[in-house]
Amino acid sequence: MELSSKKSYYNLVLLIGVCLFTVHTAAQCESPALPNSVVFKNVADYRSQDAKAAECLEWLLSKDSFECSEQREAVNAYVLVWLSGHPDVIANVETRVMPFIDRHPELLFPMLHGSAEYALSTNKKDQTQVNALVSGLKAVDRYCRSSKSLRKDPDLKLLHKLIRKKKISSWIEDQQKV
Repeated sequence: MELSSKKSYYNLVLLIGVCLFTVHTAAQCESPALPNSVVFKNVADYRSQDAKAAECLEWLLSKDSFECSEQREAVNAYVLVWLSGHPDVIANVETRVMPFIDRHPELLFPMLHGSAEYALSTNKKDQTQVNALVSGLKAVDRYCRSSKSLRKDPDLKLLHKLIRKKKISSWIEDQQKV
């Protein structure tokens, strides 16, 4: 093979690699399609968006906070507007069960998202505050496992240990008594 042929071959392989990486990266950041305009005036308006909100929540929890920042901002805004007025989704934020919140305020979002996922997947009459908090904390734990620096945080290590040992519910109940 001539030198110019080898160079062309390597350039072609490099070009294909860059194209595949670009397509892979773009696909990773494909966020759920958001409605062009949605107006939340009544209960039916909120409930009509439950499936879209669930899709958005799943997407948000599957991405690292530094991935897809533009899409993440829009999806987060949509979810927060939906969450803020939904009659069936009560996101209770208790800082007593969030010892990490002072050092990592960005973890409020996965906490809210996990609680909202719980509310969507559980019959309203069967929902409990403790289970909503458990779901929120489990979402925080899942979210943090992809971050090396967050995994080292002592409060998040404790959270992971409590979840792994299935002691998170009793820990939440103890924290609520304080």
